[in-house]
Amino acid sequence: MEKTLSDFLEFTPLSARTFCQNMQAAVTGISPFHVGMSADDIRVDIIYYIDANISLPNHITKGNYIICTSDYSSMNKFESPSNIIYISDEDEYLAFIHKISTILADENRLSHISARILSMLQNGYSVQKILEYGFELLGNPLMVSDASFCYIAGVHLDDIDEPVWNYVAEK
Repeated sequence: MEKTLSDFLEFTPLSARTFCQNMQAAVTGISPFHVGMSADDIRVDIIYYIDANISLPNHITKGNYIICTSDYSSMNKFESPSNIIYISDEDEYLAFIHKISTILADENRLSHISARILSMLQNGYSVQKILEYGFELLGNPLMVSDASFCYIAGVHLDDIDEPVWNYVAEK
């Protein structure tokens, strides 16, 4: 599922000032902004975070930015339509960046898992093999049954001592 800037704004600290012209801007990553980055280096699908100690160039191409500062005078350095979030408290700034990074890493992991399962299905893997992959990911016993509780496949069922599981496994 594609993430947009609006997905992250609910985590914005209350003290933050946001200037967002495109709330639906797709976001695929987060990265530090480096002095000397050219317009060609800036990707519109990345959120760039800018530390208060960095001296901003006179002109910054459009994109998504989180800035740790209480000085909003840098607004005129950003090309329109840029999405800018100013956070003055350094702890809130770091926590917000960490939250976005975690969400994007989880999203990437889930995307990879979904692609792997889809590939397994497309390549004719058995339900048993797919459940074994599921066990690798979750570390939990898994079972598939039909609507009448007839056993289809399962992994590590001996680890479960539960009447319903046992009933299905024996059917």
